[in-house]
Amino acid sequence: LGMPVALITTGLAKREKRNALASSSVKVRALDVVASYKILVALVVIPIYDLLLSALLAYFLHLGVLGLLLLLFFGVPGVFLIGIRACDLSVRCLLRCRATFLFHGCLPTAGLLQKVLVEKRTKLQERVQNFVEDAKLLITAEALQEEADNQSIEIDRKMTLLEGDGVVPAAGSSLNSPLLDKPQDDQDASWCVIS
Repeated sequence: LGMPVALITTGLAKREKRNALASSSVKVRALDVVASYKILVALVVIPIYDLLLSALLAYFLHLGVLGLLLLLFFGVPGVFLIGIRACDLSVRCLLRCRATFLFHGCLPTAGLLQKVLVEKRTKLQERVQNFVEDAKLLITAEALQEEADNQSIEIDRKMTLLEGDGVVPAAGSSLNSPLLDKPQDDQDASWCVIS
Protein backbone atom coordinates (compact mmCIF):
# COMPACT_ATOMS: atom_id res chain seq x y z
CA LEU A 1 0.00 0.00 0.00
CA GLY A 2 2.83 2.42 0.79
CA MET A 3 5.13 1.22 -1.98
CA PRO A 4 4.41 4.12 -4.38
CA VAL A 5 5.19 6.67 -1.66
CA ALA A 6 8.40 4.83 -0.76
CA LEU A 7 9.51 4.67 -4.39
CA ILE A 8 8.82 8.35 -5.01
CA THR A 9 10.53 9.56 -1.80
CA THR A 10 13.55 7.30 -2.28
CA GLY A 11 13.99 8.28 -5.92
CA LEU A 12 13.74 12.01 -5.28
CA ALA A 13 15.98 11.76 -2.19
CA LYS A 14 18.69 9.97 -4.21
CA ARG A 15 18.57 12.70 -6.83
CA GLU A 16 18.85 15.37 -4.13
CA LYS A 17 21.76 13.46 -2.56
CA ARG A 18 23.66 13.50 -5.87
CA ASN A 19 23.06 17.25 -6.17
CA ALA A 20 24.19 17.87 -2.59
CA LEU A 21 27.36 15.79 -2.99
CA ALA A 22 28.21 17.52 -6.26
CA SER A 23 27.72 21.02 -4.86
CA SER A 24 29.53 20.52 -1.54
CA SER A 25 33.14 19.64 -0.80
CA VAL A 26 32.34 18.98 2.86
CA LYS A 27 29.59 16.36 2.60
CA VAL A 28 30.76 12.76 2.59
CA ARG A 29 27.55 10.70 2.51
CA ALA A 30 24.83 13.39 2.69
CA LEU A 31 22.55 11.24 4.82
CA ASP A 32 21.10 14.33 6.49
CA VAL A 33 20.03 15.61 3.07
CA VAL A 34 18.42 12.26 2.23
CA ALA A 35 16.49 12.07 5.51
CA SER A 36 15.23 15.65 5.45
CA TYR A 37 14.29 15.45 1.76
CA LYS A 38 12.37 12.20 2.31
CA ILE A 39 10.37 13.91 5.05
CA LEU A 40 9.63 16.94 2.89
CA VAL A 41 8.56 14.84 -0.08
CA ALA A 42 6.45 12.54 2.10
CA LEU A 43 4.62 15.53 3.59
CA VAL A 44 3.46 16.41 0.08
CA VAL A 45 3.04 12.96 -1.48
CA ILE A 46 1.13 11.16 1.31
CA PRO A 47 -1.91 13.50 1.35
CA ILE A 48 -2.08 13.40 -2.46
CA TYR A 49 -1.82 9.60 -2.41
CA ASP A 50 -4.49 9.47 0.32
CA LEU A 51 -6.81 11.61 -1.80
CA LEU A 52 -6.17 9.47 -4.87
CA LEU A 53 -6.89 6.19 -3.04
CA SER A 54 -10.00 7.63 -1.39
CA ALA A 55 -11.33 8.93 -4.71
CA LEU A 56 -10.72 5.58 -6.43
CA LEU A 57 -12.42 3.63 -3.64
CA ALA A 58 -15.36 6.03 -3.48
CA TYR A 59 -15.78 5.85 -7.27
CA PHE A 60 -15.63 2.06 -7.56
CA LEU A 61 -17.77 1.45 -4.47
CA HIS A 62 -20.29 4.19 -5.42
CA LEU A 63 -20.01 5.89 -2.02
CA GLY A 64 -20.54 9.48 -3.08
CA VAL A 65 -19.07 12.63 -1.54
CA LEU A 66 -19.75 11.63 2.08
CA GLY A 67 -18.05 8.29 1.51
CA LEU A 68 -15.12 10.07 -0.12
CA LEU A 69 -14.72 12.36 2.91
CA LEU A 70 -14.97 9.46 5.37
CA LEU A 71 -12.40 7.48 3.40
CA LEU A 72 -10.15 10.54 3.04
CA PHE A 73 -10.06 11.42 6.73
CA PHE A 74 -10.61 8.06 8.46
CA GLY A 75 -10.53 5.05 6.13
CA VAL A 76 -7.24 5.32 4.26
CA PRO A 77 -5.28 6.90 7.17
CA GLY A 78 -6.59 4.10 9.42
CA VAL A 79 -5.38 1.47 6.95
CA PHE A 80 -2.00 3.26 6.76
CA LEU A 81 -1.75 3.23 10.56
CA ILE A 82 -2.62 -0.46 10.79
CA GLY A 83 -0.08 -1.24 8.06
CA ILE A 84 2.68 0.68 9.85
CA ARG A 85 1.94 -1.08 13.15
CA ALA A 86 1.83 -4.48 11.43
CA CYS A 87 5.16 -3.79 9.75
CA ASP A 88 6.79 -2.78 13.05
CA LEU A 89 5.45 -5.84 14.83
CA SER A 90 6.39 -8.17 11.98
CA VAL A 91 10.03 -7.03 12.13
CA ARG A 92 10.16 -7.81 15.85
CA CYS A 93 8.44 -11.14 15.25
CA LEU A 94 10.88 -11.97 12.44
CA LEU A 95 13.86 -11.33 14.71
CA ARG A 96 12.39 -13.52 17.45
CA CYS A 97 11.59 -16.31 14.98
CA ARG A 98 15.09 -16.12 13.55
CA ALA A 99 16.65 -16.40 16.99
CA THR A 100 14.35 -19.27 17.90
CA PHE A 101 15.14 -21.08 14.68
CA LEU A 102 18.89 -20.66 15.13
CA PHE A 103 18.89 -21.96 18.70
CA HIS A 104 16.13 -24.52 18.72
CA GLY A 105 15.21 -25.35 15.15
CA CYS A 106 18.69 -26.19 13.94
CA LEU A 107 20.35 -28.24 16.67
CA PRO A 108 23.85 -28.52 15.12
CA THR A 109 24.22 -24.76 14.81
CA ALA A 110 22.53 -24.16 18.15
CA GLY A 111 25.32 -25.94 20.02
CA LEU A 112 28.03 -24.05 18.17
CA LEU A 113 26.35 -20.70 18.60
CA GLN A 114 25.74 -21.37 22.28
CA LYS A 115 29.44 -22.18 22.82
CA VAL A 116 30.49 -19.02 20.99
CA LEU A 117 28.07 -16.91 23.01
CA VAL A 118 29.25 -18.42 26.30
CA GLU A 119 32.89 -17.74 25.36
CA LYS A 120 32.10 -14.15 24.35
CA ARG A 121 30.13 -13.62 27.54
CA THR A 122 32.98 -14.98 29.69
CA LYS A 123 35.54 -12.74 27.95
CA LEU A 124 33.25 -9.75 28.30
CA GLN A 125 32.74 -10.44 32.01
CA GLU A 126 36.53 -10.61 32.53
CA ARG A 127 37.05 -7.36 30.64
CA VAL A 128 34.33 -5.58 32.62
CA GLN A 129 35.70 -6.87 35.94
CA ASN A 130 39.24 -5.75 35.02
CA PHE A 131 37.93 -2.34 33.98
CA VAL A 132 36.00 -1.95 37.24
CA GLU A 133 39.05 -2.89 39.31
CA ASP A 134 41.29 -0.45 37.40
CA ALA A 135 38.71 2.31 37.65
CA LYS A 136 38.18 1.64 41.35
CA LEU A 137 41.90 1.98 42.04
CA LEU A 138 42.14 5.20 40.06
CA ILE A 139 39.04 6.70 41.57
CA THR A 140 39.90 5.61 45.10
CA ALA A 141 43.47 6.93 45.06
CA GLU A 142 42.50 10.22 43.43
CA ALA A 143 39.44 10.67 45.62
CA LEU A 144 41.34 9.99 48.84
CA GLN A 145 44.13 12.41 47.94
CA GLU A 146 41.66 15.11 46.93
CA GLU A 147 39.64 14.63 50.11
CA ALA A 148 42.79 14.85 52.25
CA ASP A 149 43.87 18.04 50.46
CA ASN A 150 40.43 19.61 50.92
CA GLN A 151 40.39 18.73 54.63
CA SER A 152 43.88 20.17 55.14
CA ILE A 153 42.90 23.44 53.45
CA GLU A 154 39.71 23.66 55.53
CA ILE A 155 41.59 23.00 58.80
CA ASP A 156 44.21 25.66 57.96
CA ARG A 157 41.46 28.18 57.17
CA LYS A 158 39.60 27.51 60.44
CA MET A 159 42.81 27.65 62.50
CA THR A 160 43.68 31.01 60.96
CA LEU A 161 40.25 32.35 61.90
CA LEU A 162 40.54 31.03 65.46
CA GLU A 163 44.04 32.49 65.87
CA GLY A 164 42.79 35.86 64.61
CA ASP A 165 39.97 35.83 67.20
CA GLY A 166 42.42 34.92 69.98
CA VAL A 167 40.69 31.62 70.78
CA VAL A 168 43.72 29.55 69.85
CA PRO A 169 47.30 30.73 70.45
CA ALA A 170 49.28 31.60 67.38
CA ALA A 171 51.78 29.07 66.12
CA GLY A 172 55.02 29.21 68.13
CA SER A 173 53.55 30.89 71.26
CA SER A 174 53.47 29.19 74.65
CA LEU A 175 50.42 28.28 76.71
CA ASN A 176 51.73 29.94 79.92
CA SER A 177 49.38 32.92 79.55
CA PRO A 178 45.61 32.46 79.50
CA LEU A 179 43.94 32.43 76.10
CA LEU A 180 41.31 35.05 77.03
CA ASP A 181 42.18 37.99 79.26
CA LYS A 182 40.28 38.40 82.54
CA PRO A 183 38.61 41.73 83.14
CA GLN A 184 40.82 44.11 85.17
CA ASP A 185 38.22 45.64 87.44
CA ASP A 186 35.19 44.21 89.17
CA GLN A 187 32.80 46.54 87.39
CA ASP A 188 33.42 44.75 84.08
CA ALA A 189 32.61 41.44 85.71
CA SER A 190 29.42 42.64 87.45
CA TRP A 191 27.24 41.38 84.73
CA CYS A 192 28.01 37.78 85.68
CA VAL A 193 27.35 38.11 89.44
CA ILE A 194 24.27 36.27 90.58
CA SER A 195 22.47 37.76 93.55
